[in-house]
Amino acid sequence: MGAGRRVLTVGVAALAAIAIAPSAGAQTNMIPNGNMEMVSGSTISEWHLQKPTDATGAIQSVEMPVKGGKRALALQGQGLWMSAISSPTPINPANPYRASAWIRTKKGHARIQINYWAADKWLGASEGLQRITKDEWQHVSVESDPNKFSGVTRLSVGIVSDGPDVEVFVDDVVMTTR
Repeated sequence: MGAGRRVLTVGVAALAAIAIAPSAGAQTNMIPNGNMEMVSGSTISEWHLQKPTDATGAIQSVEMPVKGGKRALALQGQGLWMSAISSPTPINPANPYRASAWIRTKKGHARIQINYWAADKWLGASEGLQRITKDEWQHVSVESDPNKFSGVTRLSVGIVSDGPDVEVFVDDVVMTTR
């Protein structure tokens, strides 16, 4: 093989490596199943419903409407409030975190929050200021406050909806360090 061909081959290999390498600023999403694609039947893995005892509601996987991928989370029911909450993930309590999600509502209002946990005990939350009230995808975010609670070991993301009638769709939930 001639010298010119070796340079071309090395150059193509180098460009291919650059094209497939992750970007330097890319961070891994800490929320398990934030893209809502892991399901069992109509149940979305790693997401749970929380609501008052007098409310009726459910979360399920839907194929329409979606923001990205093939599935989204639907939060539906009746009651003063209800929430779809991700499974808590271990964190470094000294780090600040940012959570974001795409949300749209047909009924009720929805907002994002970061939940603080000490082992299995819920300590409280930091809520996003924006309330979603439209039936179109809107991007929302919230930031954690590392000094808000002592003893925090895990964080989760909640999508909270106010009733009395709730029909909210959620997709592409992400949490990373700031």
